Amino acid sequence: MENTVSLKAWNENIEHLRGVESLIQEIRGSVNVGMCGSPQPEYLFCLSYSLENRGAIVEIGTCAGHSLVAMSYAQKLKNGRKVTTIDIAKHPSLDEHIAKADVNEWCEVIVNNSAVVAKAWNKPIELLWIDGDHRYEGAKADIVNWENFVIRNGYIALHDYRNGTGVQQAVYETLLAKPWIWKMVSDRAYGSIVVFKRITDSLENAEPWFDSLTERTRAAVR
Repeated sequence: MENTVSLKAWNENIEHLRGVESLIQEIRGSVNVGMCGSPQPEYLFCLSYSLENRGAIVEIGTCAGHSLVAMSYAQKLKNGRKVTTIDIAKHPSLDEHIAKADVNEWCEVIVNNSAVVAKAWNKPIELLWIDGDHRYEGAKADIVNWENFVIRNGYIALHDYRNGTGVQQAVYETLLAKPWIWKMVSDRAYGSIVVFKRITDSLENAEPWFDSLTERTRAAVR
């Protein structure tokens, strides 16, 4: 499968990242990475760095700031956009980690339920990183509540996409069920991260995709 990005941007900027690289390792050692933060913040750095500044960057599930530090530092290097991060509680070390990475100006921290924030949200999103509630109901709600904000050629990335998890089931029932809108472009190439790219705005704009289907299959997906 063709990946959206590799670790090229991380490696090319490594001289600028020594402090951030050490900080990420420090955060990794202080929290339970299995349920708290990304296992591959280097990849998220590269995904953030690859964006074209066409929409917001939103993270659901902040924890201690693995992903936030990586994505916001990428935006700092390219003079891009703030990363908006949402969590139901604020990790006691989050402010310290943001300050150590010197990315205060590139972070917006919202302490609230992601469903509540979604109801008031009105900005287009270029990258949506979902790493909050890993249970089926929570993961599916985050996808459903936020996917329509993602612009064409924008991305949804999810953590903990593993066989038998609630995240995987939620993805099957939402993004994978709409291949005329969402294309999987990276399947666990870096940790348990899966990435989808929005390829069209709606079903009405998907004629080329539908033209490739038989009538029987076309009726089934409608």
